[in-house]
Amino acid sequence: MNRLECCTMELFVGLDFPPEVIHELERVQRMLRLLDPSAHYEPADNYHLTLRYIGEASDDESIVQRLERIRGERFRLTLQELGIFENADWNVVWVNVREEPCLLALKDKIDRMLTDAGDRIELYPFNPHISLAYYGRPGISDEFSTCPVAPLPFEVSSFHLYAVDHSPDGPRFRKVRAFKLT
Repeated sequence: MNRLECCTMELFVGLDFPPEVIHELERVQRMLRLLDPSAHYEPADNYHLTLRYIGEASDDESIVQRLERIRGERFRLTLQELGIFENADWNVVWVNVREEPCLLALKDKIDRMLTDAGDRIELYPFNPHISLAYYGRPGISDEFSTCPVAPLPFEVSSFHLYAVDHSPDGPRFRKVRAFKLT
C-alpha cells in the first residue's frame, strides 16, 4: 500500500535546484543571518519553488496520474533578487527567479490538470520564489542591498510532488515523485 493511501498528507508541486543554486542560496542566507540572527532560517534541504499548493490529500495516486499526463520541455531559469512578504504577524524573505514563459506555461498546465480534476482554485497570484527565512525583524528589506544575489542560470528538467512532514524543528519537504520534462 502506498504510504499516502493510508493517511492524509499535505502535498504541493514544486521545483528543486542543482547544487550550484543551493550553494548560492546558502551563501545569501549566511549574509542574511548576519543581518538578522533571530529569524527562522529554512534548511537547504527544504529549498524549492512552489508551482501549486495542493493541501491535505489522501489519494496521491490520482494526483500522480494527473501530473504524469503533463508534457513540457526543459527550460532555464535565473535567480534574480531578494524580496519579502510582510504582514503584521510574520514575514518571509525569499529569492525570486526571472519569470519565464516556460515556467508560467508549466504552472498553467499543472493548475489546469489539478483544477479540472476538482482540486480547489489557487487564491493567490503566482510569485515564483524560494523561501529562505521566516519571522525576521521588520525593516530587514532596507538592508537587502548588502546581500546581492548572483544571477545564476540553471536548467529545469523536472518537477516534483512533495509531501510535508511536520516535526518539532518545523516542516520538512520530501519528494514523493519526479516528473521529467523533455
